[in-house]
Amino acid sequence: MLCQIFMFALSVGSSAFACPHPKLVEDVNEDGVVDMLDVAIVAKAFASYPGHPRWNSRADVDGNNIVDIADVAQVLKVFGTTSKHLMN
Repeated sequence: MLCQIFMFALSVGSSAFACPHPKLVEDVNEDGVVDMLDVAIVAKAFASYPGHPRWNSRADVDGNNIVDIADVAQVLKVFGTTSKHLMN
């Protein structure tokens, strides 16, 4: 998350910091690629919220405290992207 904040800062020109290993919030399992494993994690947590038995905060990629179709869509939008894409 910290790297994402600094990467945003770089994009608006307010910082000279560069993350050594940028991460995608959509890479839910943090293996370096947005793939079916990430989709499956979000699907398993679908319709959950904090306190729900299936809640997984990493599956709530948009951070609105519910795993919904917006989270699924966000993961699918960058499907196939790797952390390497962020460095180029």
